[in-house]
Amino acid sequence: MSAAARLVDGQDNNNQELDDSDFVGAEIGDTKEQGKLGRIFGGWDVYRQPEQAQACVGYLEGLKGVFAFEAFLWVFLRVIVPGATFEGLQKNGTSPRYESVLREILSPIFWDGSLQAGAFVILATRICCIRFLTNKDSISMAGTLFRRGIRLFVPVIVTLALVVITEKAGAYKAIARLRDELGNKVIEEPYPLDSALQWFNASFNIFWWIDGLQAGVKAFPTEQLWIVSVVYQQSYTVYMLAIMIPYTTKYWRFWGLILFSALSWWLTSWAWYGVTGLILAELATSHNLNARLSNGFSLPKTSRKLPFLVLPLLSLAIGIVLKYVYEVAEPNKINNELVFHTPIYGGGLNRDFSVNQPQQRASTWFMLVGIFLIVEAMPGVQRFFANPVFRYLGRISFGLFLTQGILMYSAGVRLYVAFVADGHMARPLAQLVVFAIMTPVCFLAGDIYARLVDNPSKWFANELFDYFRRP
Repeated sequence: MSAAARLVDGQDNNNQELDDSDFVGAEIGDTKEQGKLGRIFGGWDVYRQPEQAQACVGYLEGLKGVFAFEAFLWVFLRVIVPGATFEGLQKNGTSPRYESVLREILSPIFWDGSLQAGAFVILATRICCIRFLTNKDSISMAGTLFRRGIRLFVPVIVTLALVVITEKAGAYKAIARLRDELGNKVIEEPYPLDSALQWFNASFNIFWWIDGLQAGVKAFPTEQLWIVSVVYQQSYTVYMLAIMIPYTTKYWRFWGLILFSALSWWLTSWAWYGVTGLILAELATSHNLNARLSNGFSLPKTSRKLPFLVLPLLSLAIGIVLKYVYEVAEPNKINNELVFHTPIYGGGLNRDFSVNQPQQRASTWFMLVGIFLIVEAMPGVQRFFANPVFRYLGRISFGLFLTQGILMYSAGVRLYVAFVADGHMARPLAQLVVFAIMTPVCFLAGDIYARLVDNPSKWFANELFDYFRRP
């Protein structure tokens, strides 16, 4: 019997190696006995045999790694090759033909930014309740609730401290030359945090509301720290709903979650994405998607059956079509869908939305639902994503997310300006050279950050919870 099947049958309920307080899911603890330093900083052996019990979520760790690499591409391209991104089209206008071709063909489904942000949110909520769903007791939920804030706050406050240090050292001064001399208006210099109190408040406020214009978000290179705000807040939405799972029937809780997610879309709430992750977890742990894949589903008022894959493939196709329509064919209409929600005040539709705030895109949701359903239902696809390379990227994904912008806005911009503006190197060659240099630098920094900040924050959260439970 596979590990996923054992999870469905409840035979892995005693597995306490799942760290569901991770940024975008569960970090899978090593089954080998580790020393204290190994437990704090993480081991170097990132490979797990697929027959291990923890492999039931290994493919999600690998999928997280793939999206983390796509997010890295998005950061690199909008800084160094802006014409290959949708933001470059919006803010810079014209771009070299090869950059436009990259944007029109590959950007909508590989590095549009929205897809990767949405994937991180759904992955987080897909996995954040694994411990409770497999072991439905009060200690599992209490530990999850307790660790979440500590687990995320420590890396965020350290990251913004690094941003302050690099800003005070003048590391971002080359951004002005990139904008004025090379015409890249996509990126801006990070908002300065001028005092220790401002730094602490900016870090603390990240966890209180979702706002794309707050100080902590504007101070962070790439201005993507709002993803942490969404992940943190939606985790608690999911926790509250998950508590009801043991006391409701499969049928009613499944359709109840569907209704909750649909209403969240109407209300322009990130719970639309967050509850989607919980629905996927519920399907995987209680409804056995592998069996449904083989049985298919019946059409209403007929005896005919369609293969289960029709649903995810249809969802994926809708998402892809919408992305190419709104990002390639009709980019000026990309925000039209934002009207079809309820406004905060009054009746009718939402015609007073802000494009500067994080937005939930229907195209992204359809794509991600299709991708996740295919992955959850097909063991062969799960084995592909559970390979050690993808899982390694998944393990360092939070560290990479928190450091890649700092490095790209400082060292990456300086290198590119030096090559093109000062050294008169051809832009395509300079872009390739910067990519060759910054890729290993960013991934090494992500690994180091994961070991020195990310993993210790998990260890500290676990130890603190154990301490407060002692009599």
